Amino acid sequence: MLQLIRSRVTSIFVKALFVLLIASFAVWGIGDIFLGSPTGKAAIEVGDVEVTTAEVLDEFERVRRNMGVQVTAQEAAQFGLLEQVMNDLANRALFMAEAGDLGLAVGDDQIKRQIAEMPAFRDQTGRFNPDLFRQALFRAQLSEGAFLNLLREEIRRDQIVNAVTAGFSAPDVQRDAYYRYRNEERAAKLVTLDASSLPAPPTPTESEIDSFYNENKERYRAPEYRSATVLSLTADALAVDIEVPEDRLREAYESRLDEFRSVGRRTVDQIFLADKDTADKAAAALGEGRSFEQVAGEIAEMSPDALSLGSVTRADLDGTALADAIFTAELNTPTAPVESDLGWHIFRVTEIVPESTKPFDEVKDQVKREVAHNEALDKIFEIANQIEDSLAAGDTIEEAAKVAEVPVQAITDIDRQGLGKDGGTAEGIAADARFRTTLFQTPAQEQSQLEETQGGGYFILRVDGITKAAIRPLDEVEERVTADLVAERRADANLKRAQALVQQAASGGLEAAAEAAGLEVQTLAPFTRTGDGLPDGLPADVAEIAFDLKISDIGMSEDLSQIHIAELTAINEADPAAAGDVIEPLARQIQSGMAADAVALLIAALRESHNVTIDAGLPLAVINGDVGGPAPQQSGGLF
Repeated sequence: MLQLIRSRVTSIFVKALFVLLIASFAVWGIGDIFLGSPTGKAAIEVGDVEVTTAEVLDEFERVRRNMGVQVTAQEAAQFGLLEQVMNDLANRALFMAEAGDLGLAVGDDQIKRQIAEMPAFRDQTGRFNPDLFRQALFRAQLSEGAFLNLLREEIRRDQIVNAVTAGFSAPDVQRDAYYRYRNEERAAKLVTLDASSLPAPPTPTESEIDSFYNENKERYRAPEYRSATVLSLTADALAVDIEVPEDRLREAYESRLDEFRSVGRRTVDQIFLADKDTADKAAAALGEGRSFEQVAGEIAEMSPDALSLGSVTRADLDGTALADAIFTAELNTPTAPVESDLGWHIFRVTEIVPESTKPFDEVKDQVKREVAHNEALDKIFEIANQIEDSLAAGDTIEEAAKVAEVPVQAITDIDRQGLGKDGGTAEGIAADARFRTTLFQTPAQEQSQLEETQGGGYFILRVDGITKAAIRPLDEVEERVTADLVAERRADANLKRAQALVQQAASGGLEAAAEAAGLEVQTLAPFTRTGDGLPDGLPADVAEIAFDLKISDIGMSEDLSQIHIAELTAINEADPAAAGDVIEPLARQIQSGMAADAVALLIAALRESHNVTIDAGLPLAVINGDVGGPAPQQSGGLF
């Protein structure tokens, strides 16, 4: 396999998506370079390629914070996240080592061209903006050198991967089998038993409530709540106080005229003719006063509904001759015959929408908002650096806020989901998931680092108070406990009712059993295994039940509060021959899966041919607090 790679590496495919390079890399990682001990030691070695403990910790922390589940570093490591991250980084190192063996190189000029072409770094005029580039790296907490190295590694990795995945195609038999699986349909009869329709059980006694509470105390555990002092920066907040001079607004307006300009459009009818003689005959008939529609029908054999080309611009037209003919024609006056590569055309313009530009006064407020917002982004970048310098000097949040002239705010008693003790939803900065993650990771009375919100703002917080999670006392939740006990008894009664119905239906069919019990039967038209075709309101598990049954078999869902009982009545197999255009996307999905499998085999082969050493003990010691954490090292760049 590796010899095949060496013989086929001939081109570079670059996924020039900044979001992929900075925000994703779930497989390949983005660690910076760090110093320190043991963080400066190699936790992963693949030949001459090393991944330091600090790089492992950096990637581990990035993945943990983006998991969407709030867990401590120690918990994440116990759940296997550290092992996953180290395997991913080892795979990245494998490709780096193989690229070195293959002699693959990516020059600085190529890297600069790729970066300059990335939309994320282009301004409103479409030109590369170094400031946008630097601001984006700052938000991603990447040095320029680290990003350039990352991009270089990605390009070299793609060279290797593309050598083994290019040219894959899905076999017809596999494609057809997948189509049959995806598009098979089933029909069924359905009875729904809702526990809420049952009579209310007797009111529980105090003894029963107390017993139920003691057996289910964990249901009534209050979450941990935290309070904090917060300094936050958002472009929207800063933009409110930014005054933009009139001359700046006009300059921005002039530089963006294309955004406010509507191109000229014409609504056009066309008579299409095969040759010049026929075209001349049609033109002569039009000149004699015969209608456009009449000539089209008699000479070109075109029906009236086939004449319209719709609304077109110059850019829409095939060739300058057609554009000139249409955009110089008078309204409702047929043009002379015009030749194209396809044949001959006679046009009639039925509507003219001239080119127009929105005047400055009409878009002034829009321009002002956008200019102020852009200036706020620049300002927020500067203030964030100023705050970091202040904090590095030992200032508190309040002192840093005073220096930067920004306010602080108090956040009181919110849980990890952003809910207050009263159940209300948090607003503002407390509604941001990254803020809450940082809030619950920071020890009491300590300050966080300067962090970025999901919306592109910044914040730093100090945890002022922690209310530990605890079981709520019965007198506080008695009403809820009573409702839960009643609901559980109803669900139990609903299950018994469903089991009796299924037993009766097994001998006489669901419809007869339901009729005897006074229950409504719903006839379900054909639906797929994903639930497409099911009536609105029915859960997907109805489809799961049906696709586990044989004809006339009966199945039941597991949700006891609303039980669905289904009897399968029909199976409609899918025919790939009748699929039409739908089948090709399925083939591409299979092809993508084959490529992923090939990459997995490639990684396995690389692990056989390269000496891979992974020492999880080094980063685990830092995570468990046995040693100190990493300190970042800066590296240079091209811009």
